[in-house]
Amino acid sequence: MATKMEQIKETIRTLKENLEGEIFGVAVGSMDGRIIESLSDSSKVNMTRVVASVALMLKSAKKVERQTNMGKPENMLIGFKDGQIIVESINDKVFLAVISKKDANIGFIELEVDEAINSLKEILGG
Repeated sequence: MATKMEQIKETIRTLKENLEGEIFGVAVGSMDGRIIESLSDSSKVNMTRVVASVALMLKSAKKVERQTNMGKPENMLIGFKDGQIIVESINDKVFLAVISKKDANIGFIELEVDEAINSLKEILGG
């Protein structure tokens, strides 16, 4: 039987393969800003820094939740000049971040991310 880490690696490898040509990278990170696992096509993208920054954004989103009473943040889509970052919570401590290319099909990415999230929730609890 595969370990949790092996299952996480396989899940993000499958996600990355299914989104070939649409994304630069994918990472599973923790709310304390640590990277659990990642894959990236680009040496320009430091996934460790991306995970740390996303963790800060999720903490800020939780502050917004307290002000708006809208419930805990579940996902974020942040658009940039040359692409997007899609973030989905796996549980209260772990998230998935996907860095897409500029003209990526976000709808298709979201479908694939939903499948990966379901797998990761089974592996990590969520």
